[in-house]
Amino acid sequence: MNPLTKLADGKGLFFVIDKKGCAFWRFDFIRLINVKRNSIFFGTYYEISIAEAREKRAEYRKLISSNIVQH
Repeated sequence: MNPLTKLADGKGLFFVIDKKGCAFWRFDFIRLINVKRNSIFFGTYYEISIAEAREKRAEYRKLISSNIVQH
């Protein structure tokens, strides 16, 4: 059994369900400065709507393109 179920929304945003059934939003990205893959968790499905997760993704994409993200 796969420990995670990942459903892509696009541009790095994923709706993830773990093996315990917890659902959350995750944004995967690659930093241009060091070409390392990173993830940011935006919150659980019940705390953050899809619209809010998409807004956060857009904000982080702007920061990443400016090399401002310190995650």
